Amino acid sequence: MPSRRDIVFLAVAVVCFAGAAAMPIWTVSSDVDYAVSVTPGSDGLSYDESDVVAYENLSAEAQHAFDSALAAENDTYVVDDENQTAPDLYYADDHVAVGHGYYPVRYDGVVYSLNADQRGGGIDILAFYQVYLIAPVLAALGVAFGLTGVYFSVRE
Repeated sequence: MPSRRDIVFLAVAVVCFAGAAAMPIWTVSSDVDYAVSVTPGSDGLSYDESDVVAYENLSAEAQHAFDSALAAENDTYVVDDENQTAPDLYYADDHVAVGHGYYPVRYDGVVYSLNADQRGGGIDILAFYQVYLIAPVLAALGVAFGLTGVYFSVRE
């Protein structure tokens, strides 16, 4: 029959394992901004003439983003709600290519670089530490308390 001490060790082990299991597996920050920046020229990215989009062929939302970015002091227009983005633009979060976050746009005879990207988001650092630091420590404590409880239980 296990003693009270053995039961306490095993109960602490179960609590440690439950705490480790309760840690989030992966948490992504939901604070994402959607940015459109517009600059004259190609920004060093190459494109074919067939890739150039006429300003008039952009959706009303994309035209608004283009105009707002062009008028902005830093050439960037930012919204924080995906519902406010232009549906015909892909807001890249990593690799940028023509039609995938980068659009050459002809406006008043000049070709501009329109870059649409997501900013922010990513790994939540607190969740990262919970998963990769705190959870393993709790699991190790659970193993230690569990083995100690079993050892004392078997020894008696």
